[in-house]
Amino acid sequence: MKFARAGMMFAMAAVMLFIVIAIIPAAAELNITHTIDGKTIFSNGSYWIEWDPVSNHVTGDQFYINGTTNLSIGTVLTCEFFDPTIYCRTKNCKQLGSGISKEIIVESGNQPGTNTVSFFINTTGFKNERYVFDFRTSSSNNPSEIDAFYMSHTVNNNIALLSTENVQTIKPTSKYLGSTPTSPVLGIFLGILVIGSAALLRTRPKK
Repeated sequence: MKFARAGMMFAMAAVMLFIVIAIIPAAAELNITHTIDGKTIFSNGSYWIEWDPVSNHVTGDQFYINGTTNLSIGTVLTCEFFDPTIYCRTKNCKQLGSGISKEIIVESGNQPGTNTVSFFINTTGFKNERYVFDFRTSSSNNPSEIDAFYMSHTVNNNIALLSTENVQTIKPTSKYLGSTPTSPVLGIFLGILVIGSAALLRTRPKK
């Protein structure tokens, strides 16, 4: 009896060890790819999500961060756009200027097997200069989709949000529109050349 119980315990321990060694590392394996056009792709081999590049913005801008994925329609992602120095990442963050955390839903895409996600951000009132964008899966009817991105994954950790005081817009003046600007030195040289030629013609003796 003791040997049978010991054998059963050994078998259970072997099964648990197999789960730890084989299953858990496979679920945690995630590949991150950065494309030439600035996109970031996260994939665990079965599920993937591709985020469009995030450009720098000016305080007060309203914009979307878009992506495509093969996650199921209705799967919920938690997306965060926050200042890491304050690290306020709750849904009802009351620290002005620290960022935003929002749940977004995977929607149907234009191509079979490819769906879309969009994260809307309104930076009105934001007071900091650097922000981080990350995401994770919150809920899904398919548990394997939650396991694919259950941890927060950083897409971009250095998004600049410039204040309006630090942004300088240089507008071309009318004299440079539709024409090539002439160097002042060249203009003076040409003027002297014309005047000198006219004086030479006047002082030239008549035959």
